[in-house]
Parts: sequence; C-alpha cells; structure tokens
Amino acid sequence: HVNDNKIAIEKILAEGLSTFFVNYLNEDTLLRLVDTFCLEGYKVLFRVGLALFKHAQQALLQTKFVSTLCYIYNFKDNVYTQINQFRAALIKESKKLHQVDLCKLAKEIKISRDKFEKLETLHQETLMPSSLENEEEVARRWPSWDPEWIKQSNILKHKGDFLQLWVWLPPQCHVGDFEMLFSTAQDGYKLSTLYEK
Repeated sequence: HVNDNKIAIEKILAEGLSTFFVNYLNEDTLLRLVDTFCLEGYKVLFRVGLALFKHAQQALLQTKFVSTLCYIYNFKDNVYTQINQFRAALIKESKKLHQVDLCKLAKEIKISRDKFEKLETLHQETLMPSSLENEEEVARRWPSWDPEWIKQSNILKHKGDFLQLWVWLPPQCHVGDFEMLFSTAQDGYKLSTLYEK
C-alpha cells in the first residue's frame, strides 16, 4: 500500500523521531514516552514509531488518497498531498492510543541489531544528508555573540554557558545561531508546547 501510493514513510518516521512524536500522541502517552526514553534511551523511539504504524495499520490501509488534479499535473504536489493524508490518518489513530497500550505494542516489536542499524542509518540520511567533510566544516563554526541573550535566559547567565551548550550540540546543529524559542514565562509549562517549539 505504501509503495503503491509512493508514500515516503521514512519522512513521516523521521518527523516523529525528531519531535518525540509530540504531534502524534495525547499528553499522557507523550509523558509516558518521555519517561521510557529517559530509562531506555533513543532506541525506544524507533519501537514506538513502528508500534504507531502497527496500531494504525487498518486505518492506513483504508486511507483513500485524493490526487491533486490540475490543468498541469504536478507529480511532486500529488506525492506531498498523499504523505499529508497518510500522516493525518496516522496522527488521528495515534492520538487514540492509551499509554499502557502503546507500551505493550512497543514491547512486542523486536528489532534485530542489523535492522535497527538500517533504520538508524535511514533516519540520519532522511534528516540531514551530508558528507563527513561538511560535518567537519560545520563543527568548526562558532556562534555569533549577542550580549542580549544573557538577559533573555534565567538559566544561562554567562557567555561561557552559551559556548558550553554549543559544544554539547551535535555538529549538524552548528548551522545557525542561538535564538530563544521557548520560555516558561511566555509559553507556560506545557511539555507538548516545549517539544513543538
């Protein structure tokens, strides 16, 4: 079904892995996922992603894809629409999933080391296709500095704090500069808002 409709399932899975499935799960289930992640590590995210597909399998198979027909047929737009329809069906079913049921489904999924490595490689290629040369080039970049950043944060109080944070980030993240995206003073304390931002 996925192949017949040219659904790039790896893009949907990559989005979920990158955002902790924040758009896919209800709040209680998301908090359980965060707890499990803290105990078991990032591998649990792959099992959860596969569990969500397994849970939504019937709904996904019944999804009727509406082609975008125009005077000039655009294949790329049609594929994009189909991915969105597939994603919407997956989100709708995933939101219904209770935290206990998700844990049971995820535990049932067994991934061999070889398959896990293939999934992880596919995920990395989907997120940021880059060569090692580019990673080394990006890793040497330091952020620009704005003294106003210290005034925005109640946690990071010195330039050294910002630079230490920069060093801890993976090299692929060294492509921009610091920007305040989330503040409990402005955005509240909702975990889903933090992950979404």
